Amino acid sequence: MLGCDLAGTIGAVKTVELWSAYVAWLRDNAPLAHANLAPPASDAQIAEVERVLGVTLPEAAKLVWRCNDGQRETMIASSRAPAVPCIPTLSFLSTAKVVEVWRVWDELRAGESPAGLADLQSAGRSVFPGKVRPLYTHPAWVPWWSDPTRADYIGLDLDPDEQGTRGQVINFGRDEESHAVFADDLDGLLAILLDEVRSGAWQASRMPYGKDDTIDWFGDPDAHFFNALQSRRPKTDLEIAQERFTEAKRLRAAKQPERALELVAQAWAAYPGFGPALLQLEVDALEDLERWQDADDALARLVARAPKLPQHALRRGRNLLDRLADVALAEAVVREALAVAPTHAELLALLDRVLAAKSG
Repeated sequence: MLGCDLAGTIGAVKTVELWSAYVAWLRDNAPLAHANLAPPASDAQIAEVERVLGVTLPEAAKLVWRCNDGQRETMIASSRAPAVPCIPTLSFLSTAKVVEVWRVWDELRAGESPAGLADLQSAGRSVFPGKVRPLYTHPAWVPWWSDPTRADYIGLDLDPDEQGTRGQVINFGRDEESHAVFADDLDGLLAILLDEVRSGAWQASRMPYGKDDTIDWFGDPDAHFFNALQSRRPKTDLEIAQERFTEAKRLRAAKQPERALELVAQAWAAYPGFGPALLQLEVDALEDLERWQDADDALARLVARAPKLPQHALRRGRNLLDRLADVALAEAVVREALAVAPTHAELLALLDRVLAAKSG
């Protein structure tokens, strides 16, 4: 690092302090990555990025480039020549590489018909609705760090959705249709980066390359810094519910149905629209506890949620007949299910049992 222009602002000091601390860590812990950092970018190079992209870059981005203009050698999807990444498992893009990558995506957008572009854009979504525009690609998404082998990026969002912040850090690219916000600005991303490497999780290494070779690398070849960022962001309500669901399944398998039901309730509270699998788990745990009436209530909700799946009605009918001795309701449930699946052998056999119980 040949020195940074502080630009005379408090914000600039924070940015440069964070980046300088990271570069110092590289020098001491990943010397090959440190050696691959490029010299500073000129004001003209930074201005060219803004001209081509048609954006005004955040000052923090300009400052980092004024310290190091990306990497001397850079491995990206379109150029697979070996190069040590300067970010754990990711390439730090220079001013020229940002323009190169951006133009590829600009050509993709320009080459689509209006209908084709609309179809392409429909693939994108925001993990937190209202933060990132639900698009697949956008000209104001500035690639900053790149996967070395795939066209996937961590970058700056300069045209956020209504609840987002200009300059927020997001993921996007070929395989990154679901966009999350990892930091409100570049300083936040640099703080995460510094915390991650200081944790000891990312060290200099070697990575398999080709059939029989290996190359110098930074980070575990089986790990990915995208995943580290994903693990640090706030969880969505659905993700919280999925965690509770997974833990509830584990507890039921461990013969702890009461605790499993507590987790099921937490999952419903986090995300009321969870799929039928959570209801099935609730029924299983209630039956483990022989809480047959509660199980029927859950089964009724399950049948209502998926009325075209006869196995749920079959299960409820059996519970009503064999556990609750409610022959009338069992008959009603079975007949309603047969209206959807009139040749279902097990439903027909259950109806015969219900009618026999009714006549007896």
